[in-house]
Parts: sequence; C-alpha cells; structure tokens
Amino acid sequence: MSFNHFLFKNIFYLTLKLRREWFIPYLIELEKSQYWTSKELEQHQIARVNRLLAHAKMNTAYYRDRIPSSISSLSELTKLPLLDKEEIRNNVNSFMWRKGLHQRLKTSGGSTGAPVTLLKDSVGTVSYTHLR
Repeated sequence: MSFNHFLFKNIFYLTLKLRREWFIPYLIELEKSQYWTSKELEQHQIARVNRLLAHAKMNTAYYRDRIPSSISSLSELTKLPLLDKEEIRNNVNSFMWRKGLHQRLKTSGGSTGAPVTLLKDSVGTVSYTHLR
C-alpha cells in the first residue's frame, strides 16, 4: 500500500468518525447475521423494531398515542399505522425529535408530486447510503 493510499484511507475514516457516519459496525453486523438461523434473525429483528418503537413513542409527538411500545412477533407489524407523504407534510413538526449537529434536511425529488422534506441524522444517512 502506498503512503498516499494509506494517508487517504486514514483521513477518510477519520472524517467518517468525526461526522458520526462510521459504517463499519453495521457492516460487521451484516456479515455475522448472514449465517444466523431464521429464529435468531427474527429475534434480532423484533428487538430492533422494539427499540425503534420505544424511541418513536417516547420522543415524537406524532407517534406517542399511535403505536405500541413493543411487539412480540413480526406479524404484529401489520397493526402499525402506515404513513403517506401527505400525512408527513401535514405533521412535519410532530415527527421531529430534535435537530442536532449531525442532522441534515433531505428533500425528495418530488417524482410522485410535491417533494417531501425529512430530517435525517448521520446514522440514517449512512445506513441508507452504504447498506442498500
């Protein structure tokens, strides 16, 4: 590995860490999870959904009275309310938790009509960018 490559790689990784866009832990988790049994995968998915539900219920006005704090099976996902773009546009402030240093406004292209603007944090942005 040349010195220039070494330097670029380390500056790149340092920049990702400073911007809180470090994707390596997600990559490691994905590499491990590809060998899980279906039962292990389902348990992991339920745990992740429950963390998300608890966070949304506790921190966003929109979901406070609309969703349960947890689920016990993936089939219960069908009971969660669906959102459309109009609902997001009409209640945009009810979805926001807090605007922090590592968050950015992202606007859709509006290909289905009017564009929608969302607030994404660095983790959401890096997850969408690197893991799709």
